[in-house]
Amino acid sequence: MLVTPLIAALLLLHLTLLSCFVSYLRITLRISFGDGENRDMFRAIRAHANALEHALPFIVLLLLLEMRAGASEQLWWLSGGFVAARVLHSLGVLNRIHRVRQIGATVSVLLELVFAIWLLRACLGCC
Repeated sequence: MLVTPLIAALLLLHLTLLSCFVSYLRITLRISFGDGENRDMFRAIRAHANALEHALPFIVLLLLLEMRAGASEQLWWLSGGFVAARVLHSLGVLNRIHRVRQIGATVSVLLELVFAIWLLRACLGCC
């Protein structure tokens, strides 16, 4: 079974939920554009934008890695870890829990580096 379609679907679901939350806040707070100088709206917008900023490059990286190296148990676990890290980051941003946000961000970046190096090694024939 391919890893990328499932991980992409999970990340898209996460992005969609964040987008719906932004829309909910816009309706509730009557803010049409921007953040209306409302901290909750600002946090929701940033949580969605940050998730998007990390999800899209990761999906491309995952697809390329899976095409080059194939699906493996390690790829499944690490990809799942990335999804979990992104959810943690969003929860930390939305709920103002600095440590949770920090852990989510750190794990996300570390996994992005792992996947980038893994893909580079696979392309150079080092694996």
